[in-house]
Amino acid sequence: RAEGANRADRAVGAGCVRKCAEAGVRPAWLLYGMILRRGEGVTRDASDAAVWLRKGAEHEDVQAMVELADLLLESLEVKQAAGEPDEWLRRAGQARIPKAQKVRNE
Repeated sequence: RAEGANRADRAVGAGCVRKCAEAGVRPAWLLYGMILRRGEGVTRDASDAAVWLRKGAEHEDVQAMVELADLLLESLEVKQAAGEPDEWLRRAGQARIPKAQKVRNE
């Protein structure tokens, strides 16, 4: 029972975050992209995750830049421009975020 309730709670939470993202709440763009990427309370969807992460990245959210680059590097199903992951990591790296440097060096 606890597992079923936990799943239901995650689905409700994901729905709330989606509504915030759709309403233009900037931190929700990153969070909803991560929820979609991991399939937490929703069906995993790398393409939709990329849409929300890209939206955050385009608005200078450094964590969204790193998450998007990581997603693009690991997923064959997400449309991307040539060199796009490297460009997002470069931009994130300019902000001197350690994770951006680590991902880029792998």
